[in-house]
Amino acid sequence: TSVAVFVCGWNALAGGYEGFDGSMHEAVIQGSWVQKVGLPLTPFTVLTPSLGLLLVFRTNTSYQRWDEARKFWGLNINHTRDLNRMATAWYGNQSNQDDTKFIGASTPAAENIDPVKRQEDLQQLSLFTWAFVRSMKRHLSPP
Repeated sequence: TSVAVFVCGWNALAGGYEGFDGSMHEAVIQGSWVQKVGLPLTPFTVLTPSLGLLLVFRTNTSYQRWDEARKFWGLNINHTRDLNRMATAWYGNQSNQDDTKFIGASTPAAENIDPVKRQEDLQQLSLFTWAFVRSMKRHLSPP
């Protein structure tokens, strides 16, 4: 790119240039020793397909990495939602209120939990999971 910029700049200074409005401008550097510089097209013709393929492969790879990260992030969000949902469904609901005998239950029935304490605990759990997800997002995001 720097070679192309140099060639274009030199040719504008040594051979003049045509402006955007179509007017022709004189060369700034004039003399018999000043010549315009040209680049052969063969290297560009040979390298263009390989550079194109390289860019396509790099783009596909980066998209695959982004897509995989997006899927894992969604999985993380879903697991934290599941944790809150399971806690709400199970916390405070283990008591044996109708004297049902559960097959293979090795633990005694739990005592009833105060509804106010249950609500506070579930709200605390919800805040902790939210804080975990936010801290992970800030940890993984660039500064």
